[in-house]
Amino acid sequence: MRHKTLQAAKSIRDAARESPELARLTTLLNQSNSMLASVQHIIPIGLRSTIQAGPIDGETWCLLVSNTAVANKIRHLAPDIERHIRQTRLAELKLRIKVMSS
Repeated sequence: MRHKTLQAAKSIRDAARESPELARLTTLLNQSNSMLASVQHIIPIGLRSTIQAGPIDGETWCLLVSNTAVANKIRHLAPDIERHIRQTRLAELKLRIKVMSS
């Protein structure tokens, strides 16, 4: 018996165009990455590679960090990061820091 040929895999961009929910998630991911890029100047150079943009959930933006030491440093910088986002993005977002599990 012959197997049916699998359909060609869709690109994420094509799938996002066909799914409103996936399009919304893609938009949020792009916003999160853009916000992280906009606050890089606030984050010490040595810590930048240990931080990833996380989800935006309503009025909360999450930064994913590699360990608790980085989390503590970012918590100290949180007011500056939130102020920068508020001033440049005109968005009132509360920053949440989450340590990624290994």
